[in-house]
Amino acid sequence: QSGTSFQTMNRYVGEWQNGVRHGTGVFEYADGSRYEGEWAANVKEGTGTFNFPDGSCYKGKFSKDKMLGQHKRPTKTTINPGAAEVVLHINDLLSEQDNAEAELV
Repeated sequence: QSGTSFQTMNRYVGEWQNGVRHGTGVFEYADGSRYEGEWAANVKEGTGTFNFPDGSCYKGKFSKDKMLGQHKRPTKTTINPGAAEVVLHINDLLSEQDNAEAELV
């Protein structure tokens, strides 16, 4: 047998049901991403917070492992880099319904 196998180094701490993630928990990905929130049948489902490796963050609703909202990933923008650093997390323009369900942190 040839090839190399690497452990993914992902980590989950939280509730389980019938051998799968179910309830609330924290999943830390090998790339530095982190999800903290609700799980159902092994997928992100309900309310949670997803932190991206670049420091941007999505806080809101998830359905079937996907973020709800017009744009799935916020962008990180720095204003006035010469002065005190101000970092904005922007999710472009959300519809009113999306704004009620998602909050950028």
